[in-house]
Amino acid sequence: MKRLTEHVATRVSEGAGQTATPRGATLRSQISFAFDMPPREKNRMRALVLALMEAAKSSPAVATGASREVQRAVSAGLEEGVTEGNALLIQLALDGYWLGESIGTLSLNSRQKTALRNALLSLTQ
Repeated sequence: MKRLTEHVATRVSEGAGQTATPRGATLRSQISFAFDMPPREKNRMRALVLALMEAAKSSPAVATGASREVQRAVSAGLEEGVTEGNALLIQLALDGYWLGESIGTLSLNSRQKTALRNALLSLTQ
């Protein structure tokens, strides 16, 4: 959990720092992180998500830590001017995207990925 959190936080922070538009920068970076990572890194992330699911199921402390990270991401969106509802929608959609990708219940084609990405990005405006 700690490695996953640190890895994602570092990548998202780097991406958010490279934008000239501060509104929703952190959430936009999360969206880019989810959709733009190379296949090898995406496979690694899927394995880590599955491990996190198992750890959260058996350890309340891990579940609490994961919940804290979700709240941190939503709070960052709020601080950057995104409405609470939109920040929550983005976070929940990204969680669902990763969950579906990780357990094999979601397989979007290129057009669908682009449509989802664009819809999420529009929520940061």
